[in-house]
Amino acid sequence: MQPLIAFGLQGSEYKLIELKLKPPDHHQWVIDSVRLRDHANERNFELRSLIFNYDLDTLSQGRIQSLAIGQVKVMDETALQSAPSSDSRPLLLILNQLLKQWLDEFTLQQLSYQSQLLMINLYDGHYTPYHLSARLELPPQPLQSLTQLAANAGIELPDLNLHRGNATITAELESDLTPPFSLQDAIQSIQGSLHQVTLEQFGGTINNLSAPFTIQPNPRNPGVYSLAIAPLTIQQIELPPVGSSSSETIDQLQTALALQIKPDSSTAPLHAVKLSTFSFQLLGGTIRSLHPINIQQNTGKATLQLQQIELSRLLKMAGSHALNISGALRGELPITIEQGAVKIQNGSLNAAPSGGVIRFNPPTISLGEQGINQALQALSNFHYKRLKATVDFDSQSMLIKIQATINGHNPDFMEGREVELNLNLSEQLRFRTY
Repeated sequence: MQPLIAFGLQGSEYKLIELKLKPPDHHQWVIDSVRLRDHANERNFELRSLIFNYDLDTLSQGRIQSLAIGQVKVMDETALQSAPSSDSRPLLLILNQLLKQWLDEFTLQQLSYQSQLLMINLYDGHYTPYHLSARLELPPQPLQSLTQLAANAGIELPDLNLHRGNATITAELESDLTPPFSLQDAIQSIQGSLHQVTLEQFGGTINNLSAPFTIQPNPRNPGVYSLAIAPLTIQQIELPPVGSSSSETIDQLQTALALQIKPDSSTAPLHAVKLSTFSFQLLGGTIRSLHPINIQQNTGKATLQLQQIELSRLLKMAGSHALNISGALRGELPITIEQGAVKIQNGSLNAAPSGGVIRFNPPTISLGEQGINQALQALSNFHYKRLKATVDFDSQSMLIKIQATINGHNPDFMEGREVELNLNLSEQLRFRTY
């Protein structure tokens, strides 16, 4: 089809493919549809229901009262480019200049943009000289497309190793468009949800994360945003192995999260974290928090409750080959976070009433001390009925200390008489890296 007219704008050549007019009404001029083609960038534009309102006074001054557009469709035949786009700001300045010279008001009922990677809908746009308000909607689409869109808009996001996942987003925009215009500053609120997200972080893998979320700027602290996620559900987290051990998984994690974030700060992007009570399954049992967790300036406290944690799986996860313990643990771990470092002080653990069996078979050693040799003999097949332990841990040194008192007997030692053993264990944890 031969174009009706061709014109240039911002270095691109646009060709008018189709123009349909309606008979003029009183003080109103209506264009039924307009179709444009940008060959250089492989984009098609379709505008429907353009309504120009005017009166004799404004028309005599070379101005129009308002322009309302019912629908604009942009079909981008190319994928989004990897480099951030710099075309939006000069185009906004041109539109501002046109509004100042010829228009008092511009409204747009719906704008749809679609490319190979992305789909965006803009609703209820209202534009006057140096002021914009609109609602932006992104239907469900891959997260990789949204991270590219954020980069094109100049918004920095954390570097996430995403494997898959979809997101739905709605954003309310409001800006006075004072140069330099920033989409990040124009955002008044964002609502959305993440679906079936899989990503890698800290050597582990998070599978099937789902999270409805809301983001709003903090009016009392410019540059800081409030992020609320409720509920946050993760089907499974594959933990990194410790030493030469096999890996374990956290299953069915459920919680709610509130964050204070400053995206432009490289030194302290996270201002505050509020975590509701949570629970998840690990090592055959359940771990839950006893109260909400409030972390301010990388400092906070929490208490975790453990129920039915299988000792055999715990030792296997820790890479222990010489020691095997049956039975289950329960107890509480008080956690303190100080400047980002995690500490456990005087954690309390108890074995389940059913007890269990300890089998400790270290490599052949000759210690020379009768007390230690007897303890090792007792632990070779120790049937315990009571086990109590205190736990201390420091994430900076990765050192864990356990003091345990165990009551029971070994049927093959001292004629099976009941004994009490006091053990002090210290181990530095090392996570396997790839």
